[in-house]
Amino acid sequence: MMDFDAVNFPYVIMSGMKTLNILNVEEASMQPLLKIPTHAFAGSSIAFILREDNGFALHIARKHTDYENNEHHEWVRLLLRDDFITCLKELGRLPPVTTRGIIEECKKANLYDELSQNDATTLEGSIIQKRLNALKAEREKEAKVSELILKENKETIARQTQLLEQKEKTILQKDKLNEEQKATIDDMQRRIAELE
Repeated sequence: MMDFDAVNFPYVIMSGMKTLNILNVEEASMQPLLKIPTHAFAGSSIAFILREDNGFALHIARKHTDYENNEHHEWVRLLLRDDFITCLKELGRLPPVTTRGIIEECKKANLYDELSQNDATTLEGSIIQKRLNALKAEREKEAKVSELILKENKETIARQTQLLEQKEKTILQKDKLNEEQKATIDDMQRRIAELE
């Protein structure tokens, strides 16, 4: 791309099977610039850029096959105004082109404004404070859940302890009854032995 500089303007135009892409070599990110298939042989250039009065003109060669299977070779010229280049330099990427993309950018800008107006001395401090508050809220929620689970476990243990105590009482009563029956049998056997 014209005025390429690895630090100040790290953009390269690349061809793709379905799109013409712009690559930010510094951030290693790529975005589609045009949704048109391009055709080039390996190592050849499919586009060139010329400086014009109000920006740059991007010239692209493309191959196109129509519905009747006729092959067309076309020349496309796209004007990239100075504000496009300014946007690339300031944002480090292409501007949003859909309504959804613009809305998302506005949300991010509003969040940035909100964070920058917080009491923290720096934006990073605001972001850290917001994350800390979110973590605290998450921990409080986890603590409430843990408390409920602990309460349920205590209730289960209390019920099981009560059942065990009842079983122990029943066993003690049976043991006492068995001892009484054994004592009665022993007493009867002793009387029988005395009568003989």
